[in-house]
Amino acid sequence: MLLSLLSALFLLLYGAYFLRFFKGLSAGRRIAGIWYAAAAALVLTAERLPPPELDPFGVLFLMAAAFFSLRVFFRANMAQALYCGSFFALSLYSGRAVLSAVYTLALGRSAAQGLLLPETAGVILIFSSVLSAAVLSAAKRTLARPESLPGLLKNREELRYLLAEHLLLTGLFLLAGVGRLREPRQLWYAVLYLFSGVTTGALVLFSLRRAARIAALAEYETQARQLREQLEGLRLRDSACQRDAEDLRSFRHDYRDMMASVRRLILSGKSGEALRLLGEIHDAARETVLSRETYSDHVVLDAVLQDTAAVCAAKQIAFSARVPFPLKDGLADLDKVRIFTNLTRNAVEACEKLPAGARYIEITGGYNDAWLFARISNSYDGKASYDGGGQQTAKGVGASHGRGLKIVRALVEAELGGVLLLEADRTKREFRAEFSIPRRAAGPAEA
Repeated sequence: MLLSLLSALFLLLYGAYFLRFFKGLSAGRRIAGIWYAAAAALVLTAERLPPPELDPFGVLFLMAAAFFSLRVFFRANMAQALYCGSFFALSLYSGRAVLSAVYTLALGRSAAQGLLLPETAGVILIFSSVLSAAVLSAAKRTLARPESLPGLLKNREELRYLLAEHLLLTGLFLLAGVGRLREPRQLWYAVLYLFSGVTTGALVLFSLRRAARIAALAEYETQARQLREQLEGLRLRDSACQRDAEDLRSFRHDYRDMMASVRRLILSGKSGEALRLLGEIHDAARETVLSRETYSDHVVLDAVLQDTAAVCAAKQIAFSARVPFPLKDGLADLDKVRIFTNLTRNAVEACEKLPAGARYIEITGGYNDAWLFARISNSYDGKASYDGGGQQTAKGVGASHGRGLKIVRALVEAELGGVLLLEADRTKREFRAEFSIPRRAAGPAEA
């Protein structure tokens, strides 16, 4: 009885570690404790359900239980549930095969006898759970970017490819396992079964490592494309600023002559013509100097906000912004571009799902002796969700879901030592992103 309880406990511990390994299966949604209990009961039942004559097919029972649990209790999509369910069963049963083969080689008994006797079966299940968890932990440390696993779970095309591999491995694994029913004691079969378990586990981990690398490369490519778009926007904005500066120089060149003419008209008693000329001067100044609204004293940040204002005007989004960051805040221009471009792009995409009259984006910010801070508020449709990294976003679920917010969080918190707060008010249908960056990271600022 005690051995049965211990084997069940170790199986559940491996299941918990597996869920932690593939964090993001629930897409950030809160899962009630009762669903964890239901999944645990279902997995334990599936592990003990197969009769002795069907023991080799236990991997299919466990695979089905894991799939159902992930799909129903954790609300994973079909591709995620199929892949992770097959991964869970194959990783556990490959370790079980290795240990049962070692049992055969060490004691000279059949693998079937070791797996069908309650005493040895319980011990093998305990050690296979520990072995599978240890191998999975070691495999995670070899991944180029372990944080790319949530991104992999959103890549349905890659998951379908991995699932096809798993189904093929399952078939081959079953072919090797069926021989256990004949209780072979031959050395060659024990070696074959050992090779089958090692090969299955190794191929499952190898395919995971390759797929995680592909997901990381895809994420790098997306980030690079976004940076190119941001830099291109800055280049265009710089050209516009140069044109504005040239218009200002031209106006200043003519301003002295125009004011001298006004002075002569007043001295000669032609006040009416002087007033008319002053009106023309004002109109010219409004068209050249005053037509461009300024959103920040920082040139680069103002350029980013100018681009956002232009996009909002084209999409009928009410836009207001005032971010009086110091002229020399010590924060790299590229960092400012990445933070504000990603946050404003997320806001624009959220507003696009609403009718024109309900769209708005408001940006405020400032600084004090210790912090630089800003807040971006925008309307959204009230259907906020979470991406694989825990970031809340109002965009739809997809391969690039929440990536902009993920970039901002990594930059603000991991690189600059700040904090990013995300909040979705479903009642007001307002999404807010607020960040603060310590001045020690930004450097000494000058007002």
